[in-house]
Amino acid sequence: MKTLQKWLLWLALCWLTLARALAAESGSAPEMRLADAKTGAPSAALLMNMAVNGNINGMVAGMHISQTFTNPGAGWVNGTYVFPLPENAAVNELTFIVNGRKITAQIKERAQAQQIFEQAKQAGKKAALLEQERPNLFTMSIANIPPHATVQADIHYVELARYDNGQFSLRLPTTLTPRYMPGSAAASNSVVQDDGQVVPLQSGNGWASNTAAVPDAARISPPQTRASSGQNYSVDINLNSGLPLAKVTGSQALVVSNSNGRHHVRLQAGSARMDSDFVLSWQPQAGSEPQAAAFTQTLNGQQYTMLMLVPPSQATPAAIPRQLVFVIDSSGSMAGESMDQAKAGLLQALGYLNPGDTFNIIDFDSEARALFPTTVAANEANVQRAQQFINGLEADGGTEIDTALALATQMTQQPDNSERTAQIVFITDGSVGNERQIFENLQGKLGNTRLFTVGIGSAPNSYFMQKAAQYGRGSYTYIGNSNEVAAQIAALFAKIQAPQLRNIRVNWGVQTDAYPQHIPDLYASEPLLLLAQSQTAPKQFSVSADGNAGAWQRSLDLSQSANSDNLATVWARRKIDNISDSLNLGLIGRDEARDQILPLALAHRLLSEFTSFVAVEEVVSKPQTELPQDLAVANLMPAGSTMAAPYPQTATAAALLQWLGLLLLLTAALWWQWQQRLAKRAA
Repeated sequence: MKTLQKWLLWLALCWLTLARALAAESGSAPEMRLADAKTGAPSAALLMNMAVNGNINGMVAGMHISQTFTNPGAGWVNGTYVFPLPENAAVNELTFIVNGRKITAQIKERAQAQQIFEQAKQAGKKAALLEQERPNLFTMSIANIPPHATVQADIHYVELARYDNGQFSLRLPTTLTPRYMPGSAAASNSVVQDDGQVVPLQSGNGWASNTAAVPDAARISPPQTRASSGQNYSVDINLNSGLPLAKVTGSQALVVSNSNGRHHVRLQAGSARMDSDFVLSWQPQAGSEPQAAAFTQTLNGQQYTMLMLVPPSQATPAAIPRQLVFVIDSSGSMAGESMDQAKAGLLQALGYLNPGDTFNIIDFDSEARALFPTTVAANEANVQRAQQFINGLEADGGTEIDTALALATQMTQQPDNSERTAQIVFITDGSVGNERQIFENLQGKLGNTRLFTVGIGSAPNSYFMQKAAQYGRGSYTYIGNSNEVAAQIAALFAKIQAPQLRNIRVNWGVQTDAYPQHIPDLYASEPLLLLAQSQTAPKQFSVSADGNAGAWQRSLDLSQSANSDNLATVWARRKIDNISDSLNLGLIGRDEARDQILPLALAHRLLSEFTSFVAVEEVVSKPQTELPQDLAVANLMPAGSTMAAPYPQTATAAALLQWLGLLLLLTAALWWQWQQRLAKRAA
């Protein structure tokens, strides 16, 4: 008996050793292999590449994203691809291209679009379905891709360029950071959230299980890989800024040609890996920086107006004592360059503390920890202790943002010098799935505290950072690589010293439906950007505010505004965002939000949480005898990340061998216990 026990233990250890060796081998050189969504069996990859084409006129960008899906295998496949777009993108068109034929997608209520797609899929027709999971996260589903064939999905969206610190920029995300899904796995078909809302669970093939906090976790957790085959993008953009430019730069090396002030932009290398955000920036020449710009569009009897106003720089008041709480994300998704950037940024931020300030540092992963019990004086001893604390941080664990923000807001509400301004600087990649839960929990907890967010890494969740800063009446900053840390942190602290304009009041001269409805404070180098719909075109605009040097006001003649296409689309998207804000903050329920968003999105042909695009080729092309394989397209892991990818599956049986090894160990243990009991009975 003892011989059999030893043999079982030896065999189990052999299995485990072999499994580890195979896992290590596959980890060093992962293959681009995908899992069948039904069986989990490895399969040849469904390849995807992307071409970016765009026209930028002034501040309005019309962008085309062409996704090509290639099936290199010998069988028919259905493909699913979860991918990011800019958080402010107004997606208003999908074209499905099959055998050179273009099929324009229809905008439908989401459930109806899903039904049309599933019917086409079952009937053997080629079809495409585009759905919104988050304002910056989408799902493309393709049905019935033939063997050795390529199909194409073209997405058109409109967005506004960002203007800050004297330059314009557009950011195009190409991949995502795996998101943390808090909460226990949901067992029923729906969950009741903290606000009493009943939310149906969303089916999906992701690596995460749906939870009460993230009822669609299975839809927003696509496989990810470090493989190098596929997942490349190209850029071809025409830039007509309307201003003489000093420079045009990008996060990738560019080839920029200039003809009569119109710039043509493409990648120097021709293409790049889809593992980091692409950023295009253009800076006006000195003296030509915009001070005000107004654009109009007339569509279906409605007038649409966009106004950008850059207030003049005002004298910065004497340093106001602050109560500063720094929050740094040290979760597993930050492992690698993101953690290095975050630590470098926080160390630099300590240098901007003034003698009259108090401060504290909170780091968080699966739990939140404060360096000091409360905010402490910004003296040399406390700063040195903070530096040691930061240098010792390592990335690991979950991303419990809710817990960290709760601790930070609690700390800023503690008794302190009443003259101190309470501020939170939150440094994170924002890779969570429970954004709405976090936003709602923020409601009413910040008080007079201002929240400033800093997005870290090559693929941050920009939607979360932007909205958190908006709800916290602060601003957001992106740091894409280590070379940007010093400049971006300096710009941030120039802003947070004091807002330039407060209590902003506007008068359009006519009745308007304008956004944002509640205009936030403006910090240094930030413009006032407004979008309005009206029956009559406004002729005169006036704005007043409280500035550092006293009352500030400005009037603009709008009768000579420049014409611009796509303003109606951008305005509709801003109105949808405003309704979503009320839902995020728990001010309205999901049904009420749906009733407001659905007719607006359908009228303006906009993708939303409640609408989707569906395109169907009205011919049956797949033989009934063929059973398509369901494949998920893997996203590349973000550049610089060292966290373990939740995917890919490899061609080895490492996981199976590990389970067999564990089973044999359990068998040996049970056999030993049984023998011990027999021995006791015999005694």
